[in-house]
Amino acid sequence: MLSRRDLLAGAVAAAVLGRRSATVRASASQPATPVAFDVPPGACDCHTHIFGDTRRFPFASDRVYTPEPASIREMRTLHRVLHIDRVVIVQPSVYGTDNACTLDAVGQLGSRARAVVVVDDAISAAELDRMHGGGARGVRINLATSNQTSPSVARQRLQRAVEQLKGRPWHIQIYTTLPVIDAIKDQVMQSPIPVVFDHFGGAQASAGTTQTGFDSLAGLSSRGRRTSRSPARIAARANGPTTRMSRRWRRRSLRPTLNASCGGATGRILIRPASPGAGQPTSRR
Repeated sequence: MLSRRDLLAGAVAAAVLGRRSATVRASASQPATPVAFDVPPGACDCHTHIFGDTRRFPFASDRVYTPEPASIREMRTLHRVLHIDRVVIVQPSVYGTDNACTLDAVGQLGSRARAVVVVDDAISAAELDRMHGGGARGVRINLATSNQTSPSVARQRLQRAVEQLKGRPWHIQIYTTLPVIDAIKDQVMQSPIPVVFDHFGGAQASAGTTQTGFDSLAGLSSRGRRTSRSPARIAARANGPTTRMSRRWRRRSLRPTLNASCGGATGRILIRPASPGAGQPTSRR
């Protein structure tokens, strides 16, 4: 017969196991289909996130989502399968202006990696210099995650970033919506710093090329004043679940939007694979 001590020990063990099982997280998905074409040397994953150990890199308390881990090891595995040589690690919203995890990733990856960081208005020139030495080459203005759609706020943030980066070989990366891009297009045209729009500027493949603000996005590209970085999964996300048939359909449905967005300048649009860290909804990145 079990003693009271045995029962208590069993209950404690069960509680510990239950707690452990509650914290188990899934690994990032990896491609199952081999690459069947020649990938050019120096191919670059132009937009991905790393979510590290939260004991070392805690999330911001005011974050709007909590992501699954997305490690450097998982990213390296993905890039090896896809024959990708270089990568740009972009600071996600969950870390706020604490760029430690992003810059640590670049430090581990070495010369094949660069970073896009998030800074506040009080950032010093010395700190920007330090981050430059750590591989940072861009500042991200994330308006979409906080649902900030005011053109006046976007203009202020863009102007401040231009002032901060003056004379530096960096770029400004903006995560916003097509209506905001339409409202700030003249300022973008005049910017002495290159401008990149995250996530296709919020364009939806299912809405085609007539959606409000899309002509401004395409026009900026054709004039050479911006590059659109498009995570392939995000650009197509409005088109339903991924199946073998839907993947073919989505490639066809994306084509008109992709072609128009290039504005005749195909070298100014970058499409990245759905890397580890890409699984969160677009509105929360």
